Amino acid sequence: MKRLLFVAVSAVVLTACYVAEPAYLPPTPPPTYVPPPPAPTYVPPPAPPPRQLFNYFGEHFVPEALGGGWCYVDGLHSHDYAPDVPDYYAYDRGAYYYQGPLWFSYYAGHPLPGGGWCPISGPHYHEYVPPRGNDWRWHAGRGWAYEGHYHAQRPPPPTYWQRPAPPPPRAVPHHTWMERRRDVPPP
Repeated sequence: MKRLLFVAVSAVVLTACYVAEPAYLPPTPPPTYVPPPPAPTYVPPPAPPPRQLFNYFGEHFVPEALGGGWCYVDGLHSHDYAPDVPDYYAYDRGAYYYQGPLWFSYYAGHPLPGGGWCPISGPHYHEYVPPRGNDWRWHAGRGWAYEGHYHAQRPPPPTYWQRPAPPPPRAVPHHTWMERRRDVPPP
């Protein structure tokens, strides 16, 4: 029995846990304050670049790529497009002057300057621009179409067309070499 007791005590001693002393640990510093990242601020989008303006003096064609037609403004004015055919314009003192051919495309019948009616039913050309007003519409790729209340059997009075044709081009100082090319038919 002594043996049994010795074995039991030995087993307890051999299986006993060893308790170690903890090593010295320095004290941990207190946590440092880290401010939150700044809230995102609204940054407006960059402003669009300023539109380039081109000065014109007098009436002129509107480029076909922009809808086409005719600009009726008689004096100095600006547009955000350059002339589509630069050879048809004189440039002087910061403005473009139209000096090109005066061929206007029409589609279907319409009143004529001085009275009467144009009987051509399809696309055709004349050397005069239609008068201002709501009776005329420009249709891209086709030309001017008359949409008023006059017709071939009841043409407008001679006073309907207030101005039979655009005025001759203004003399542009320093550009007397430019000739008005009226004899060039449209493409």
